[in-house]
Amino acid sequence: MSEYGKGNGIHVYDFDKCIATLRQRHDDQEKRIEYLEKENKELKDNNYKDKQLQEIKDKLNRMTKEYNRGFPISEDEQKAIDEWKVKHKAEVHSAITSNHRSEFECVCGGNYLYQFIPTSIGVAGVITCSCGAKFEFQHIG
Repeated sequence: MSEYGKGNGIHVYDFDKCIATLRQRHDDQEKRIEYLEKENKELKDNNYKDKQLQEIKDKLNRMTKEYNRGFPISEDEQKAIDEWKVKHKAEVHSAITSNHRSEFECVCGGNYLYQFIPTSIGVAGVITCSCGAKFEFQHIG
């Protein structure tokens, strides 16, 4: 029998053949859905891994910066130290311009002593100028 006939009416497959065709189509659709769900899960997993990898890289970069600083000094503390140095050089050593500031510093940069004092309640951090002026950048408590 043909699906379409000529003339007055339409001829269709017999009932069993229609059911078999529908089952085959349904099975194909189920397999496709399963395949697409699997692909979707893999893409989500890869995206999650990429995100996690980026977070790890960012953390490594932050830790590397902390390590390369040479001391356990936070960025905020380093900023406070730099501001204190500029202010101290201007007020005490009359080094107002960057040219004057460079004349004050040694080639090896040995004008400042960094001290870390561990106690039972924390670590204090102090920077001391060669003239004796001190600035506490890490406070205990």
